[in-house]
Amino acid sequence: MDFTFTEDQLLFQSSVRDFLTAEVTPERIRTSWASATGRDPALWQQLVELGLVGLTVPAEHGGLGMSELD
Repeated sequence: MDFTFTEDQLLFQSSVRDFLTAEVTPERIRTSWASATGRDPALWQQLVELGLVGLTVPAEHGGLGMSELD
């Protein structure tokens, strides 16, 4: 079995890393945890817009259609 990442997987990894590095700062996490809900709705919306909450949801249902191994 070949576990080498594909070019698409590496690009996806890089994109997610760049997003998390830029947007999910320690300060933002602390602020979220200190809020009444312990959540950051704006961050959640950004994750939705990037498709990260639907990684394994089939594309025909609005997800990215990735497998658990992707």
